[in-house]
Amino acid sequence: MTLDVLDALQKRFGSANFSRYQIIRQPYYDTVRVQTAGTTQMAFFTVPIGSTDPVGQSQKTLEQTNLVKSGSLGQIFFVLTQIRCYVGLVPKARQVSGTISGDANGTFHGWSSQDPGYQQRYNELLNRGVLNISFAQKSYYQIEAPFINSPPGFGVQVHSFGASKVIADAVKKSIWVQQDNSFTNVWNLSPIQIIEPELQMGVTIDFPDGVSPVFTNTYLSQAAAAATPTMEAMVMFDGYSIRPQQ
Repeated sequence: MTLDVLDALQKRFGSANFSRYQIIRQPYYDTVRVQTAGTTQMAFFTVPIGSTDPVGQSQKTLEQTNLVKSGSLGQIFFVLTQIRCYVGLVPKARQVSGTISGDANGTFHGWSSQDPGYQQRYNELLNRGVLNISFAQKSYYQIEAPFINSPPGFGVQVHSFGASKVIADAVKKSIWVQQDNSFTNVWNLSPIQIIEPELQMGVTIDFPDGVSPVFTNTYLSQAAAAATPTMEAMVMFDGYSIRPQQ
């Protein structure tokens, strides 16, 4: 009987040993689809994996988030050491517009005679917004221009454009805008923040000066027609999970 009881408990509650804990490097991240017509707020860590993104109207996969519970990291202790923010285009294969997915020189269009250009609007977005983070309905962090001041610390490194730049623009040539991809320049917390199990979080990027930049019908290159790109923004909590040893 004793073995049957232990077996039933193990199947129900797992094999966790709550007398010993292990520390694991475990970033938690969440992405939201950017409202290309502009918005006053982006809300993160509210739609877990498998649920539907309210803007993109598609189920979130592990590519978009590893959050399993809305507004909480679940039954773990989490040591928050870094905050990273990212925003950019989704891969070409998942762009809705055929103009974008079929454009070999997409994203090369900056300030030019064809206004507005994607790089122009993207630069405006990177330099705006305020990241607000609260725990248990108490404000803890407020980071201005989070895409600049708490960059992702990853991404491509561009060395040369070669002949791909737009040469037909009469006013200004194309530019390339991107976030800082150096892991040494991310937002490091000092002191670190410990998030307790089931602690409710509030994570938003707000635009108190108005709506975010509009990407509807922007030019991505020298293509004749403007298009509306599909974009995603992400907030990542980098740190360490503290959980019972298995």
